Amino acid sequence: CQWFTSLEPDHDFDIVEKHIEMRNKLIASEVSLTIIAAMENHRDSSRVQTFACWTIWHISRTWRNRQKLMALGIASHILQSMDLHVMQPSVQKYACMAVATLATSSIIAS
Repeated sequence: CQWFTSLEPDHDFDIVEKHIEMRNKLIASEVSLTIIAAMENHRDSSRVQTFACWTIWHISRTWRNRQKLMALGIASHILQSMDLHVMQPSVQKYACMAVATLATSSIIAS
């Protein structure tokens, strides 16, 4: 969970080659399993849920990464987070952004 605290969800960045490479490395390292574990183990923490949704949003910007995340059932974890933190704008914002990105079929084909 300390990994999430090193992230800055309010500093959005553009899609550039180095970010695509970083996202692919994160997926290859199975960081998605760490995200799911954090979301499950810290359901009551809106901070962890915010960081998790933000991270999902960022790493799901390629088709390959979206497929891997969806195969792990990430959407249900995001929706659960939204249900548990209805009154937390940051959770709702990043969860919606993550779901919208996961539902998109052609942000970047890689």
